[in-house]
Amino acid sequence: MEVSAVTTKQAQQASVIAGRDLAENFDNFLMLLITQLRNQDPLSPMDTNEFTSQIVRFAGVEQAIATNANLEQLIALQRANQAAGLIGYLGQRIEANGNTTALADGRAEWNYALPGAANQVTLLVTNEAGRAIYSTTGATEAGAHQFVWSGLDDAGNPMPEGQYTLAVTATDPEGNSMTATMTTVGTVTGIETAGDGPVLFVGKSGVPLGEVLAILGPLSDQQGQQEQT
Repeated sequence: MEVSAVTTKQAQQASVIAGRDLAENFDNFLMLLITQLRNQDPLSPMDTNEFTSQIVRFAGVEQAIATNANLEQLIALQRANQAAGLIGYLGQRIEANGNTTALADGRAEWNYALPGAANQVTLLVTNEAGRAIYSTTGATEAGAHQFVWSGLDDAGNPMPEGQYTLAVTATDPEGNSMTATMTTVGTVTGIETAGDGPVLFVGKSGVPLGEVLAILGPLSDQQGQQEQT
């Protein structure tokens, strides 16, 4: 299982560069100011208001950069704490919206729900290239159903681990098509806190934390499931 690293290095890099550039510019400004003051006409001294204004602006920029650096460190700490809180998801089975999940250890799992009783339900598993791998019929009763695929194709050959997608085609007794609601089930193998929000990984599939519908218990033979034979 892999956990994405959380570091402050990238967060601090922009502030460090900005602070270094500001320091160099400020040193150059002070050298010019001292040189002009040394060479000014004593009978007609230069107006210091502009110099004072520039010094104030430099100080304001320096304060802004320091504030940004502190904010970046706070964000990095927040992400680190968030990652620590997500550690508990590793190794857990979760249910999430979607129809693509990982085949691992000879198991890929989906749930689908029918809005009403169907006359026929066809389940089709495809690989990452979109090629049909396995097809079978599914339960036709209204409500939720579970489908567990053991990773064998239609010829009984084991398929490599990876991402697989399930398509559910259903028709009602009148022959009209029905839309099935689908969710995926899988074991969390990694987490990531960068980007817009925390993401849990089931294989290579990233599941935003907000898309997680349930945290499921360990596998059990007593679970009402439809196994591929």
